[in-house]
Amino acid sequence: MKKTFICFLFMIGMNLFGEIPGIWAIQKIKYQGNFYHYFTPTIPDPSAYANETTFVYSKMHAHLFNTFQGTISSLTDDQITISNFAGTLMQSPDTNFDLFESNFANIFLLPEVPRTFYYEITLSPPYDVHLVLTDVENGNQIYFLTHILASSDSVKNKAFVYPNPVSDLLRIENLEKNSSISMMDSTGKSIYRSFVKDKNAIQISLEYFPAGVYFIRVNNENPIKILKK
Repeated sequence: MKKTFICFLFMIGMNLFGEIPGIWAIQKIKYQGNFYHYFTPTIPDPSAYANETTFVYSKMHAHLFNTFQGTISSLTDDQITISNFAGTLMQSPDTNFDLFESNFANIFLLPEVPRTFYYEITLSPPYDVHLVLTDVENGNQIYFLTHILASSDSVKNKAFVYPNPVSDLLRIENLEKNSSISMMDSTGKSIYRSFVKDKNAIQISLEYFPAGVYFIRVNNENPIKILKK
């Protein structure tokens, strides 16, 4: 797991260790065409419930009322495959939450085969990060939220680049005055340059760019990997 500049890993969409970093809270799920929103029950006690999901060390861990674990058997620029999903079987005394948790588990268990999801990571400035998993076969979805912790000026001053993957407009925010922006293709060839004098945000249209991998550099920061769909 990366120890510094973790916000950059969210902009990339995946990191070099085959993980999706962060502790994610489920916001809602879509199962068999119906949406179910997460809530914290009051029975038997709110402390009996958690809402934490991680994707690290080739494992997915989820803790709600029960705990679940699956194996990350594949992770690419835009897809993740979860297999061997299993969990504890306690029944929540709150029947509505029990339904929510059962539907969450069924997204991975019905049918009980490795499930492949498209995943998309987007930023809601300044510090909210959204992750959406969408089953490639049936459209079931899980919506997650986490936060970038900006505890120092070095993190606060980093540019935000989103959405990623991107299909048309790429937005770059939190720019300093007199920022230089460059874009390269996967071969390292420079295909875009701009100098931003007094704006803190710009948009770049990628509508007519071929699908593939690109890199955005803001000033002298490390390049940010972008996937054009």
